[in-house]
Amino acid sequence: MKCCCESVYNLGCIGSCEAFDLEFTTDANEDFTLLFTTNGVKQSVVIKSELNKITIPPGIVNENASSVLSVFDSDNEKINFNIEGVDYDCILFQTKIIL
Repeated sequence: MKCCCESVYNLGCIGSCEAFDLEFTTDANEDFTLLFTTNGVKQSVVIKSELNKITIPPGIVNENASSVLSVFDSDNEKINFNIEGVDYDCILFQTKIIL
């Protein structure tokens, strides 16, 4: 499982109580491992995909922190995301408590 990021997409700020989607080509009900790195601490979660996306549920990571997310398929291959014609292998996002 390759954990180093070579190209990181900055998703911006996400409310800590909000789910968000990552879109890529996948069948429904495939298992993916999400690897979050927050303040140097790594945490992994296995999640099932929907058709052509996975939904990151709220509350998985710290409520007020920056995290880097890598996604791996069932063969432990890192998933790349093509955003506006550029391939990224990690997603950076900031969670904030929004009242």
